[in-house]
Amino acid sequence: MHCVRLRIPLLVVIVGSLLSSASLPARDFFVDGVKGNDRNDGRTPTAAWATLQHATEDLQPGDTVTVSPGVYRGPVQIKGHGKPDQPIILRASSISSGAVVVTNADAAIRAGTVPWRQDDAALGLWSVPYTGPWPARVLYSNTDLYPYSSVERLCGFKAENDAPGPRHGYTLNEAERRLYVRLHASGRYGPSDPNSHRMAVAPHTGEQLDGMQVTAPEHYCFGVLEGGPAYVVIDGFTFETPGVAGVYVVASNVTIRRCWFFGCRTGVVGNYVDSAAATMSGENDLETKYASMRLNPESRANAAAEILVEYCDFTQFPAFEDCVDAIRDPAVGFRYAWIRKGEGPRGLLSNLFKYEIGFVARVARNWVLRRNNVHSVFDGLSSHAVSAAQNLIVEENRFEGMIDNAVETEDHAENVWIVRNEIVDAFMPVSYQPLRGQPWPGPIYCLQNIMVDSPEHRDLWSADTSRVVFKIYPFQWTRREAALPHMAGQKDLPHYARGVGLIAAHNTVLLRNTTISTPRNRLENQRFVNNMFALDRPGPKGVASRYDNNVCAPATMGARGPTEIAAANGKLVSVEELLLDGAFRPRPESPLANAAVPVPEAGLDLPNIGAQQPGDTWYPLKVGPLAGPSRERGVRY
Repeated sequence: MHCVRLRIPLLVVIVGSLLSSASLPARDFFVDGVKGNDRNDGRTPTAAWATLQHATEDLQPGDTVTVSPGVYRGPVQIKGHGKPDQPIILRASSISSGAVVVTNADAAIRAGTVPWRQDDAALGLWSVPYTGPWPARVLYSNTDLYPYSSVERLCGFKAENDAPGPRHGYTLNEAERRLYVRLHASGRYGPSDPNSHRMAVAPHTGEQLDGMQVTAPEHYCFGVLEGGPAYVVIDGFTFETPGVAGVYVVASNVTIRRCWFFGCRTGVVGNYVDSAAATMSGENDLETKYASMRLNPESRANAAAEILVEYCDFTQFPAFEDCVDAIRDPAVGFRYAWIRKGEGPRGLLSNLFKYEIGFVARVARNWVLRRNNVHSVFDGLSSHAVSAAQNLIVEENRFEGMIDNAVETEDHAENVWIVRNEIVDAFMPVSYQPLRGQPWPGPIYCLQNIMVDSPEHRDLWSADTSRVVFKIYPFQWTRREAALPHMAGQKDLPHYARGVGLIAAHNTVLLRNTTISTPRNRLENQRFVNNMFALDRPGPKGVASRYDNNVCAPATMGARGPTEIAAANGKLVSVEELLLDGAFRPRPESPLANAAVPVPEAGLDLPNIGAQQPGDTWYPLKVGPLAGPSRERGVRY
């Protein structure tokens, strides 16, 4: 048999190429997990498909997939790329919390078809058969359970360092192949019987030292996996108990909007990967291993970029509430509020389960986080999130209830804008702490933010004396110098952030038992300009040239408050001159009346995320003359 080679005229090839590059007509598709069928054409609500994966198999620029309320199984791999003017849109028909759920939870346990067995009535200990690996998270009706390493520790509520742990948790007995839980006996989160709850058991965690590297489909609910510009919009979904993240992005130009994240180790994760840890002394120390990992410019240049996350809600509830319980219990105390940070002495069975991640993770170039609600978390954004970030904008978000920091800028973040955010009940709102050597973070712009404690938590941190507004601590490296050659001698060098350094301007700060920055702060190029600081502790003792035209007052009657150094050529005033009835409503004669700092007009309540539309203005601030972040425009202080 002879093969025949077809000779296609060049004109036909050119015409075919032009047709393929032309704009395709937009198509609407529908998914209904209750009434749909994947044998339908999906073109009308009455002929809807049944599964999300079927709907995402062959999408073209301009296509929109509308998903009816229901529970859908993940992981879902989103295929196809849109165009700038013809994005592919996947949207929930109802964007309220829990309406359109994408879950990776164990199906039988979530559906309640496998009953929980009571093993100890006095302890409230229950178990269920479970053949999977260690779950990354377990929820009862969206309430997070703390991971204990053994049934014995769960029964005693003892973390790895024998510290008292949260009064609810889970563990896996691998020999028995049973999953054990104890729910909060107080009833504050509902009955202590798991058969009365929707129990969501996640798959295993990711990899690398923090468990955030995605290596399996069960690590995400939605994955935008094909490289290059995707122009995909994900709108209105509730993501539940993946191994790592609700949304995993490999492609660039992706928008995640009006989504909810429950039982997610992080909300949105990129594909940036640090360079591997080098062989070193102390190689069994995971903290040392993490510190040894280096910035990977090649990975950052090729990782998911131009990612917009807006109007979303992320929580690790009740992580902060458990922290409050620990601090206010005389038998427990402040030192045990940190057991979600990491393994061993920190309290967790492994760093793979650590809560110190935040809303997004493995950020690379040009991410924007705008108008999101991040609450009851360990960190709003941690170093695991932003270490390699470049041109990151964090604007007009509400961060509330943080065991540690709202926004960290370590270890190598470059050109970060923290602008017009409300930060409520954070131990240390902003952190600049480069723990892994050069390149140093910077420049960092912290502009027009409000940082306050809620009335019920204003004295929460009073037992600790280390609380600061800006944690600027470049020299915590002494214990690492022997193991990490690139850190040797760094603690004794003058330290300069990249670019213009750290600029904190036009912020309004009212925090008790707090000072402006870390006493051992040796960062040279930092400036605090045109801020209002109402703080209890005097500080700073640093260089006066770092401060200019700040309005300073004590946060509590009779407290010493910031010093003349912090005010510089601004004003030192009393609480009576500054505040009215303890609220941020300045009197006409107040120095704040015409100051270029944000002043809340009607409290700090964030409207329902699901009710918001792109472009809505809900942020309750009167802002001064400073413009928002711009990569093209300079900044006026």
